[in-house]
Amino acid sequence: MKLYKDLDLWIQTKALVVEVYKITNSFPKEEQYGIISQLRRAAVSSVANIAEGYGRGSIKDRIRFLQISRGSLFEVDSLLNSSQALNFIELENFIALETSTTNSIQMVNGIIHYFEKKLAEHHEN
Repeated sequence: MKLYKDLDLWIQTKALVVEVYKITNSFPKEEQYGIISQLRRAAVSSVANIAEGYGRGSIKDRIRFLQISRGSLFEVDSLLNSSQALNFIELENFIALETSTTNSIQMVNGIIHYFEKKLAEHHEN
């Protein structure tokens, strides 16, 4: 059995966390307890919930934690959009971060779909 650290989704989302931390270092200091904190917490939550869900025994639990991760990724996306609208992020950096976030969302959707299918097959047997 692979470790959660070997999952492409976890690797991709961890890289997003690193980029979020780097980019928010250049945000206005008055945003330290506002958008910086919220954006960082949402990014960290997304990767942490992938790991926690992977450590759960039941498929239902894995799905639930992946859904929480997906929600956090949508929060990251929304906060990045707001940050770009406030000119905290240059367009080129925003596009790269949004692409990374979208890729993570698509990957988590695929894994959720996979586990939902497994769960349905399990209930049929």
